[in-house]
Amino acid sequence: MSSKNDRLNRHRKGGSQPPDVMVVRLGVHYTDAEIIGVMRQVRGARAAHEKGGKCLVATCVIMGYDDDPRELDQIPEVRALCARLWELGLPSFLEVFTSVAELTPRPLDGKGCGLGLGAYEVWQLANGRSQAGLPKVVLQDDLKAFMEKELAPLNSRADRRLADCRNN
Repeated sequence: MSSKNDRLNRHRKGGSQPPDVMVVRLGVHYTDAEIIGVMRQVRGARAAHEKGGKCLVATCVIMGYDDDPRELDQIPEVRALCARLWELGLPSFLEVFTSVAELTPRPLDGKGCGLGLGAYEVWQLANGRSQAGLPKVVLQDDLKAFMEKELAPLNSRADRRLADCRNN
């Protein structure tokens, strides 16, 4: 399977075919087993797309809060879910960024959060770093630190989690 950097670069360059978009819908009531099942689905869809020479843009949305006037970062249950998603490793299978316009894949066209959250956005929510409504100004050093210190270990943890579940 290709790395996140390979996928990100392929999306930014445009690729030969437009990528498909997969939006995973999650609820705060989801169990760890259900989240792991979603991880398997996204990983399988990515593998099938890559085998066929296509790209897949995968994001997630949190269900049940469309009518809530609060931003997601103001909802404790959402922050707790994002912390569980991060611990289990689901964001490893999502797009890296959906809120940083310069880094969003072509089909998201700089409007990624309208189609869901990527790994960076889940991490921000899980760690109380999201600032809804503010412009997304992210320094290159911050993004590099995120990729190296947060995302790389998450990818290993997600692979181990799925391997452990397969062996049990």
